[in-house]
Amino acid sequence: MRILLVASVLALSALIGCAGADAGTHASAPAAQPKGLGTCPVGPRGPVVAPPSGPTADAGTDASVAASPVAVPDADAGVSTASPGATDAARAITALHTKLVACYERGLTRERTMKGTATFTVQTGTNGRATGVEPGAASGVSQPVVACVHALFAAYTWTPPPTTPRVVVELRFIPPNPYDGATVEDATRPHDPGF
Repeated sequence: MRILLVASVLALSALIGCAGADAGTHASAPAAQPKGLGTCPVGPRGPVVAPPSGPTADAGTDASVAASPVAVPDADAGVSTASPGATDAARAITALHTKLVACYERGLTRERTMKGTATFTVQTGTNGRATGVEPGAASGVSQPVVACVHALFAAYTWTPPPTTPRVVVELRFIPPNPYDGATVEDATRPHDPGF
């Protein structure tokens, strides 16, 4: 998706005459830009587009406003809907991934089509060690798998310690398919089927 976004920005930049060779350059040849647009340097958050100014600007527009650049917002910026300690949860999921999958695969030996989600709230001490784990909602995942994952988080230590003493870990359990083996992933992120 990021590649598509970058390609779209480059195409849009080319259309308005702002396609520079790198982030520090801009098209300065007047013939390359559409009539009425100023130069379009690339700022720290993307291309900066100046509204029309000079003889092509509206007669009722204040010249200082017409000449002020407008930054194009970063597509990745926005309001996060992630749970408390989402970054810390992602670190733990990455560190424990092999063991999480092992818990899930043991469960799959009893229920071959098991798939679902489970949430755990991990309380941590100032040293990063888990001081308590509360299993939350679990859907489609067997109790032995939940118990195995619970034990993993109960023994886990974050290095460095998490940014919040309460880390909510949301897991998605995905059964094997003809292309990939079983996996466990962060349920707060979109699922990538990998093909």
